[in-house]
Amino acid sequence: MRDISPKGSLYKFGIDLWERNGSGILISGGCDPFGAVDFPPYTFEEIRKLKEETGLLINLHSGLVGERVASSISTSGVDKVSFDLVYDDKTIRNVLHLDRKKGDFIDTLTMLREKGVDVAPHILAGLDRGVISWEHEAVEMLSKMDVDTVVLIILIPTKGTRFQGSSPPPPDDILDLAARMRSSLKGRLVLGCMRPKGYSEIEVKLLGLGFDGIVLPGRSTLRWMASEGHIIERKSICCCMDR
Repeated sequence: MRDISPKGSLYKFGIDLWERNGSGILISGGCDPFGAVDFPPYTFEEIRKLKEETGLLINLHSGLVGERVASSISTSGVDKVSFDLVYDDKTIRNVLHLDRKKGDFIDTLTMLREKGVDVAPHILAGLDRGVISWEHEAVEMLSKMDVDTVVLIILIPTKGTRFQGSSPPPPDDILDLAARMRSSLKGRLVLGCMRPKGYSEIEVKLLGLGFDGIVLPGRSTLRWMASEGHIIERKSICCCMDR
């Protein structure tokens, strides 16, 4: 990823990208001890200028936000906010190491939506050491909101972290969660980029459940889709974008 934290660097990067026929940008960053991405104040003005002067699609990882940042995001014209929804106080405390509650995550989601921001909640299956539990409650909560897109991602046990010895959730548990998502949620469902390799069997079954898109599907998945007569539409954009 490029460092766009110095003033003017995001705008310059965006203009250069547009002139090279780029289509969009994902703006992200690490979270502070309060669970927020610490955007410099000029970030949102540079986003607004890029939206005015280019056709770039801009996706933003916000983390938890307050009223001021939510308003800045809203007036910037950003196309989408990707928001990691964690709906369990114990996981927030023990895995994310944040002194926050699940209500803080709902407050951010609700606040952004009330300000007219298009938010795509991401549910990380197995965030707590590969065990799926609260994720079903998160789906039930989202079913009461009219969200356009929800993204399913899956824990990748990463070397050098406390969870390097953990395993991803069992495929059957992932499929149970995916089925719950499809039966409960009306909007687009997408399998996102964060997931372990070699999940082609799950990819095919998710399509069978009615998922609308997969980021970087495996070759066997593409072959299966072609053999079944599916129309494959390729898009070089973030998974939560619908255009």
